[in-house]
Amino acid sequence: MIEEIKIKEVEKMEEKVPTQENLELEKEESFKKLEELVHLVVDKTRIEMDKVEDSFLLIIPLPGERKQKVHINLERRDFDGEDIIQIFTTCVEADSTLYEFALRMNAELDYGALAVKDIDEKPFLVIIDTHLLRTADADGIEKSVITLAQVGDDIEELLTGEDVQ
Repeated sequence: MIEEIKIKEVEKMEEKVPTQENLELEKEESFKKLEELVHLVVDKTRIEMDKVEDSFLLIIPLPGERKQKVHINLERRDFDGEDIIQIFTTCVEADSTLYEFALRMNAELDYGALAVKDIDEKPFLVIIDTHLLRTADADGIEKSVITLAQVGDDIEELLTGEDVQ
Protein backbone atom coordinates (compact mmCIF):
# COMPACT_ATOMS: atom_id res chain seq x y z
CA MET A 1 0.00 0.00 0.00
CA ILE A 2 2.77 2.44 0.93
CA GLU A 3 4.65 1.58 -2.25
CA GLU A 4 1.53 2.27 -4.35
CA ILE A 5 1.17 5.71 -2.73
CA LYS A 6 4.85 6.48 -3.39
CA ILE A 7 4.50 5.41 -7.04
CA LYS A 8 1.44 7.65 -7.46
CA GLU A 9 3.28 10.59 -5.87
CA VAL A 10 6.22 10.10 -8.25
CA GLU A 11 3.84 9.88 -11.22
CA LYS A 12 2.17 13.14 -10.16
CA MET A 13 5.57 14.83 -9.85
CA GLU A 14 6.56 13.57 -13.30
CA GLU A 15 3.35 15.01 -14.78
CA LYS A 16 4.32 18.47 -13.47
CA VAL A 17 7.80 18.38 -15.01
CA PRO A 18 7.52 19.90 -18.49
CA THR A 19 8.99 17.84 -21.29
CA GLN A 20 11.24 19.34 -23.95
CA GLU A 21 8.45 18.73 -26.47
CA ASN A 22 5.90 20.61 -24.33
CA LEU A 23 8.34 23.50 -23.82
CA GLU A 24 8.91 23.78 -27.57
CA LEU A 25 5.18 23.66 -28.26
CA GLU A 26 4.54 26.34 -25.63
CA LYS A 27 7.30 28.50 -27.12
CA GLU A 28 5.79 28.16 -30.61
CA GLU A 29 2.31 29.07 -29.34
CA SER A 30 3.68 32.11 -27.50
CA PHE A 31 5.56 33.28 -30.57
CA LYS A 32 2.43 32.87 -32.72
CA LYS A 33 0.48 35.06 -30.29
CA LEU A 34 3.24 37.67 -30.39
CA GLU A 35 3.30 37.54 -34.20
CA GLU A 36 -0.47 38.06 -34.33
CA LEU A 37 -0.17 41.10 -32.04
CA VAL A 38 2.67 42.58 -34.11
CA HIS A 39 0.68 42.11 -37.33
CA LEU A 40 -2.35 43.81 -35.77
CA VAL A 41 -0.11 46.82 -35.10
CA VAL A 42 1.85 46.85 -38.35
CA ASP A 43 -0.89 46.00 -40.84
CA LYS A 44 -2.84 49.20 -40.14
CA THR A 45 0.19 51.54 -40.23
CA ARG A 46 3.16 52.55 -42.36
CA ILE A 47 5.49 50.65 -40.05
CA GLU A 48 7.90 48.28 -41.80
CA MET A 49 8.47 44.88 -40.20
CA ASP A 50 11.15 42.21 -40.51
CA LYS A 51 11.07 38.89 -38.69
CA VAL A 52 14.58 38.27 -37.35
CA GLU A 53 15.02 34.80 -35.82
CA ASP A 54 12.69 34.74 -32.79
CA SER A 55 12.00 38.48 -32.76
CA PHE A 56 10.70 41.36 -34.84
CA LEU A 57 12.41 44.51 -36.05
CA LEU A 58 10.04 47.38 -36.75
CA ILE A 59 11.07 50.53 -38.57
CA ILE A 60 8.92 53.43 -37.42
CA PRO A 61 8.60 56.47 -39.70
CA LEU A 62 8.82 59.72 -37.73
CA PRO A 63 8.37 63.41 -38.59
CA GLY A 64 11.18 65.13 -40.48
CA GLU A 65 11.95 62.02 -42.52
CA ARG A 66 13.51 60.39 -39.46
CA LYS A 67 13.10 56.71 -38.60
CA GLN A 68 13.61 54.64 -35.49
CA LYS A 69 14.14 50.88 -35.16
CA VAL A 70 12.14 49.10 -32.48
CA HIS A 71 12.79 45.50 -31.45
CA ILE A 72 10.14 43.13 -30.05
CA ASN A 73 10.93 39.74 -28.55
CA LEU A 74 9.96 37.12 -26.00
CA GLU A 75 13.41 36.65 -24.47
CA ARG A 76 12.21 36.87 -20.87
CA ARG A 77 9.81 35.22 -18.46
CA ASP A 78 8.65 36.60 -15.14
CA PHE A 79 9.09 34.90 -11.76
CA ASP A 80 5.94 32.80 -12.40
CA GLY A 81 7.33 31.58 -15.72
CA GLU A 82 4.97 33.68 -17.84
CA ASP A 83 6.18 35.08 -21.16
CA ILE A 84 7.12 38.75 -21.17
CA ILE A 85 7.03 40.80 -24.37
CA GLN A 86 10.11 43.00 -24.43
CA ILE A 87 10.00 46.11 -26.63
CA PHE A 88 13.06 48.31 -26.94
CA THR A 89 14.82 50.84 -29.11
CA THR A 90 18.47 51.83 -29.07
CA CYS A 91 19.25 55.49 -28.35
CA VAL A 92 23.06 55.80 -28.25
CA GLU A 93 26.13 53.87 -27.23
CA ALA A 94 26.26 54.04 -23.44
CA ASP A 95 28.96 55.49 -21.26
CA SER A 96 28.98 56.44 -17.59
CA THR A 97 28.45 60.15 -18.32
CA LEU A 98 24.88 59.32 -19.42
CA TYR A 99 23.77 57.44 -16.30
CA GLU A 100 22.53 60.46 -14.35
CA PHE A 101 20.75 61.76 -17.48
CA ALA A 102 19.06 58.36 -17.90
CA LEU A 103 17.93 58.13 -14.29
CA ARG A 104 16.50 61.65 -14.35
CA MET A 105 14.74 60.96 -17.67
CA ASN A 106 13.14 57.82 -16.22
CA ALA A 107 11.16 59.99 -13.83
CA GLU A 108 9.71 61.89 -16.80
CA LEU A 109 8.84 58.95 -19.09
CA ASP A 110 5.21 57.90 -19.51
CA TYR A 111 6.08 54.51 -20.98
CA GLY A 112 9.15 52.35 -20.59
CA ALA A 113 12.43 53.13 -18.91
CA LEU A 114 15.96 53.92 -19.96
CA ALA A 115 18.45 51.13 -19.38
CA VAL A 116 21.86 49.91 -20.46
CA LYS A 117 21.62 46.81 -22.67
CA ASP A 118 24.50 44.93 -24.25
CA ILE A 119 24.02 44.58 -28.00
CA ASP A 120 26.75 42.78 -29.94
CA GLU A 121 28.90 42.96 -26.81
CA LYS A 122 28.66 46.77 -26.59
CA PRO A 123 26.66 48.70 -23.97
CA PHE A 124 23.86 50.85 -25.38
CA LEU A 125 21.41 53.23 -23.77
CA VAL A 126 18.00 51.87 -24.70
CA ILE A 127 14.44 52.69 -23.83
CA ILE A 128 12.60 49.51 -22.95
CA ASP A 129 9.05 48.50 -22.08
CA THR A 130 7.51 45.14 -21.17
CA HIS A 131 4.06 43.57 -21.38
CA LEU A 132 2.76 40.27 -20.04
CA LEU A 133 2.01 38.21 -23.17
CA ARG A 134 -1.11 36.63 -21.65
CA THR A 135 -2.80 40.01 -21.16
CA ALA A 136 -1.21 42.01 -23.98
CA ASP A 137 -3.35 43.64 -26.65
CA ALA A 138 -2.55 45.35 -29.93
CA ASP A 139 -3.47 48.84 -28.66
CA GLY A 140 -1.04 48.58 -25.74
CA ILE A 141 1.75 47.21 -27.94
CA GLU A 142 1.16 49.94 -30.54
CA LYS A 143 1.25 52.66 -27.87
CA SER A 144 4.55 51.29 -26.52
CA VAL A 145 6.12 50.93 -29.97
CA ILE A 146 5.19 54.44 -31.12
CA THR A 147 6.09 56.10 -27.82
CA LEU A 148 9.43 54.30 -27.50
CA ALA A 149 10.30 55.16 -31.11
CA GLN A 150 9.51 58.85 -30.61
CA VAL A 151 11.27 59.19 -27.27
CA GLY A 152 14.22 57.05 -28.38
CA ASP A 153 14.65 59.19 -31.48
CA ASP A 154 14.37 62.40 -29.44
CA ILE A 155 17.11 61.18 -27.09
CA GLU A 156 19.28 60.06 -30.01
CA GLU A 157 18.90 63.45 -31.73
CA LEU A 158 19.52 65.34 -28.47
CA LEU A 159 22.71 63.40 -27.66
CA THR A 160 24.15 62.85 -31.14
CA GLY A 161 22.40 65.28 -33.49
CA GLU A 162 22.06 62.36 -35.93
CA ASP A 163 19.49 59.79 -37.10
CA VAL A 164 21.42 56.55 -36.62
CA GLN A 165 18.69 54.20 -35.46
